[in-house]
Amino acid sequence: MGTKALYWIASLVLLSGVPAVGQNLPMVKPAPEFTLSISQIGYGGTLPGNYAVEVREKNISDGLISGSDCSGFGDWLNLSVLYNGVPLPTTDAVKHLEKVRRAGGPCGVNNGGWKIAPGEEQQFPLYITQFYPMRKPGTYEITVTKETEPLFPVMSTTVKSNTISVVVP
Repeated sequence: MGTKALYWIASLVLLSGVPAVGQNLPMVKPAPEFTLSISQIGYGGTLPGNYAVEVREKNISDGLISGSDCSGFGDWLNLSVLYNGVPLPTTDAVKHLEKVRRAGGPCGVNNGGWKIAPGEEQQFPLYITQFYPMRKPGTYEITVTKETEPLFPVMSTTVKSNTISVVVP
């Protein structure tokens, strides 16, 4: 390649605003497009002793947001459960879920998934006791989080729900 061609390419790169190699630019994460909240459903559901919360994901953006039902655990929701103020140890069910996520989710093809229009929300139950036991007497604190970009952690922001306390007598 000739000198003139290299000069022309270098000029285009510099004028286009593409950063030079080794140049550090601040990472700007996009603002979250949704909020999360949870409310108590209580015990019952598929098995006696199952404890569930209702998760509400609200679209706070100006555009349609969507996701795949194949992403596992409510489109990459993360669950935090404290028992008397101490995080519960990771269970086999949670370890299995993490393994499924690393493999790309429980199915490899987008099945159409879900869509939320601006200002609207989706609601669904989340059965906590499928992942963490809640039988011992004490206080359990439940919080749900979701990454804005679960496949691109460097661009992701963690959106956190409110925390619910459940007292088991």
